[in-house]
Parts: sequence; C-alpha cells; structure tokens
Amino acid sequence: MGQGTHSSVHKTWRDNRWLIGLSVVIAGIAVATAQNKVSPVMNMIITQFHTNTSVAGWISSSFSLIAVLLSMTAANLADSIGIRKVGIFALIITIVGGVLGMFSTNIWFMLLTRVIEGTGVGIVAVIGPVLITQWFNSKNGLSIIMAIWTSWMTISQVIIFFTASPITSNFSWQGMWGLAIAFLIVGFIAFLLFVHQPQEIVEEHDSRKDNRSTARKVLDSINIKTQFKAIKAAGKSSAFIGIAAFFFALCSFTFVSWIQSVWVQNVPGLSRGQINTMLSSMYFLEIFFTILAGVVLDKIKSENGKKIFGMTCAVLYGIIGLVAFNFIHTTALAWAIIIIFPIFDGSIPTTIYSLAPMSVKKAPLSANAIGIMNIGLNAGTFFAAPLAGSIMSMGSSMVGIMFIISAILVALAFGFVTLYESK
Repeated sequence: MGQGTHSSVHKTWRDNRWLIGLSVVIAGIAVATAQNKVSPVMNMIITQFHTNTSVAGWISSSFSLIAVLLSMTAANLADSIGIRKVGIFALIITIVGGVLGMFSTNIWFMLLTRVIEGTGVGIVAVIGPVLITQWFNSKNGLSIIMAIWTSWMTISQVIIFFTASPITSNFSWQGMWGLAIAFLIVGFIAFLLFVHQPQEIVEEHDSRKDNRSTARKVLDSINIKTQFKAIKAAGKSSAFIGIAAFFFALCSFTFVSWIQSVWVQNVPGLSRGQINTMLSSMYFLEIFFTILAGVVLDKIKSENGKKIFGMTCAVLYGIIGLVAFNFIHTTALAWAIIIIFPIFDGSIPTTIYSLAPMSVKKAPLSANAIGIMNIGLNAGTFFAAPLAGSIMSMGSSMVGIMFIISAILVALAFGFVTLYESK
C-alpha cells in the first residue's frame, strides 16, 4: 500500500534503517516486559495482598485500559508534537509507573501504577509499526522487520518466564518489577540515541503551519469526535481486524495468565518453577514461528490465501487451547502443548499485523487501521485475565471452552476482511 516509501539516502550511520528498526523493537520489548511481568508472580500477589483470582487478574491486565484509550490518539499525538518526543515520553512514564509499582503496599495503588505503565505500552504499540513503515518497504526488508516487531511480546515472555524463578526466590515479586525497569532503561537509551524519522518526513512536518500550543495539540488529538472520525475513515474491514485482534488477545493472555495455575493442579509432579521454564521454552520457540509465519505470508500472494491462512491457524489454535485447559494430565502431554501452541500463538498476530495496513483503501489510513488493531489487542488483553479468573471458579474446563469459542470468532472476523493491497 505504498508504505515505507519515505526511504532516504543513508548519509550517516544514524540513518541505518536496521539500527533504527531494531532500536524500536528493543523499546517495544522493554515496555512489553513491563506489561507481562505479572504473569509468573500472580499467586505471590494473591497471597501478599490477600486478594482473589478475579482481582489479581486486573493487576495483570489493568495496564491495557489506558492503552485502549490511547490506541487512536497515539498516532495523532506523534504527528502533532513529533514521534520521537512521544516515544521518549512513553518510555519515561512506563519507568515511573514501574518504580511506583515496586513500592506498592496495597492492591489499589498497584492497580493505579499498572494504568500508568499502560500509557507507555499504548503509545509504543502504535508508534512502533508507524516508525518501521517509514524506514522500510516491501523491497528493503519490511516483512522481516515487521515479523521481528510482532515478536516483541513473545520475547518479553521468554525473558520473564526464564528469569522468574531465580529472581523471585531472592527478591519476591518486586524482583520482576526491577527486571522490567532495567529493560526499560536499556530501551530508553536505545530509543534516545538511535530512533528518529526520515528527514523528508521531518521536513514535511515542519512545513505545516500549526500555531497551536502543545497542550492544545494534545487536547485536539484525544478529542472523542476525532477518534470516531478516524475509525469511520478506516472502514469496516479494519473494524473486523480489530475484532480478530480482540479475541486473539483474549485467548493468548488467558493462556499466559492462568495455564500455570491449571497445570499445577492438573499435572502431578509439575511445580510452578518447572512450568515457568516450560513456558519460557515455549515463547522462545514462538519467536521463530512468528518470523516463519511472516515469511509464509510474504510468499502467499493471494489476498484470500492470506485470510485462509489466518482462519486455519485460528481454528487450530482454539482446539489446542481447549486441550491445554481440559485434557492435560501428564508432563509428556504438557510438553506437547509447549511445542505445538507457539506455532499458532505466533502465526495469528503476525497475520493480524500484516493484514491491518491492507484493510484500508488508502495508505495514509494505515495508521488508523493500526490504531483500531491496537484497540482490539489491548481490550482483549484487558479483559482476558480477570474474565478467565472469574470463570476459573467454575472450573478450568470452562476456561478451555471460552478459549475455543474466542478462537473461532477470530477465524470468522478474518473471513469478513476485505484486503486492498493489490487494488
């Protein structure tokens, strides 16, 4: 759709698109680590703060509340006051939220800090793909870098599950907060040093006459009427991409939030530490499956072929999720899920990220489509842990049923999407 056409001649090392793109990915991994750090310590939080699974689920997902609200405004903010400034702000506010959260003494203050962290996640989730498409196009590595970007959540999950046991054994749940803050500082430095927009885009932005104050620009960007106009302009296909994203996130974050608790109860001989190691291995595998899915989608030239690929993956994903929550009672079967699950947990978001810019008729509207997609992803993430936590009271089998129904709805949403890349 003409994305990535703003490719400037690289006069200095600072204009190396891969250095910029990978720095964006590092910043994304940093905020994703802040987002996902709760999953391996959910039971510690329940015990320390004397709460239940439903309230604890909100600790895992409350960050995404502000991210939902920011999904359609982040791109407008970046366009108004500069994408670099917005990105730096996002990383700083996430660090602040993490530091405050580390010193939480009650559940409600922790919920507040998670919302603060969600501001950074919501902004980076939108500006990351926008920055990438400004430096890359289909002829210079867009598919590869976008597949790497799509792995930002997965890589963070590898990090947190791999490190959770040694860190929490020494520093309790606060250790995971400290780990996330360390990664955020690294992401902030990478973004500050290397990330900027192509010169022609900066010049185009500077050439526009805009005498509004920064405060006025921010207020105009978050105006609710502006958001509805942006959603309407993107069209119905982008809305279906958002629906697919919502139900995928509902599945994915239900799994990462509660599979540990279910397997501890259902699989004799498996400890929480062992399950964390298994999940770390699973998400490590998912990195490769995500990139492989990007290569496969790049090879599929037919728009319908891309949709069928996503629909097939979604249905199989639902079946595997149902099995994972309902029928795993041995370590061998748990390992089978660990190997198979990431194939589809990686393929579906890659399909969503690939189809989102293709769901609009005009290239300038791709940022709107990405915003709608992120509304879906963050809304699904927001509801996943607490909804599944509530359903857990009726038994883990009900969570498996919720999983497969949600996955089938992902497949149906893909079926209603119209793609415009070749039109």
